[in-house]
Amino acid sequence: RVRSEPTSPHPIPHPPPLLPRRACNISLNLGVNYAMKAQPRGLGFDFPLAFTMTHMFFSLAGCTLVMVLRPSQRKLDPRAQLPRYGLRLVCLSFFYVLAIAANNMSLMNVGLSINQIIKSCAPLPVIVMAFLLQGKVVPRYKLAAVIFLVSGAVLAVPYGHPVATLGGVLLAVLSTLSVGVKAVLSSILLDKSTESGLIPVVVAWYDALFSGCILLVGCAFTGDIPRMWSYFQDSHKP
Repeated sequence: RVRSEPTSPHPIPHPPPLLPRRACNISLNLGVNYAMKAQPRGLGFDFPLAFTMTHMFFSLAGCTLVMVLRPSQRKLDPRAQLPRYGLRLVCLSFFYVLAIAANNMSLMNVGLSINQIIKSCAPLPVIVMAFLLQGKVVPRYKLAAVIFLVSGAVLAVPYGHPVATLGGVLLAVLSTLSVGVKAVLSSILLDKSTESGLIPVVVAWYDALFSGCILLVGCAFTGDIPRMWSYFQDSHKP
């Protein structure tokens, strides 16, 4: 005799229909692109590296708080982890900083919509780096889908147009490649988290520490920190 599955007294909520979700997503993206077309209005926010640096140091504090409050997350052991994984962790932070810096610089020479088109090609460098560094091979249909996506992105970029200069496009491509490398390095570090102790919160702690230090050195050459200090000292700034 076949037994029927017991029915739950509480019906399982179904997700919203695909069409309204897609319409909402498109509307929000168009709204962002329309808003970003406006010319800068002199807000004085010209310290992106320093802002990212403070974000990383606050992330460091947040990860530390998580490890303090959750004993199961206390896997941080610099004496054992840095000699074996220090170079990989520094590379992870370097490519993160490179992705942020190149992306911010590209927005000075390409429109936001073009920047987002190029950044949508990130799956391709992830596939390439995963093959080179981990020996992973994706199914052919996934590779074909990614190549189709990248081909459409290439055709969508109006080269030579005022909103898409060659320098800006190259910077956006560099940022996209850096994101791909960072994703694969993160996967490599997390693969053996049981024996290394490099669980997500620990990797995020190291990433925030090294990225913040790299950005601090970069800010010393770009003058971001004095501009940030002036921004917060000016009572007329929003």
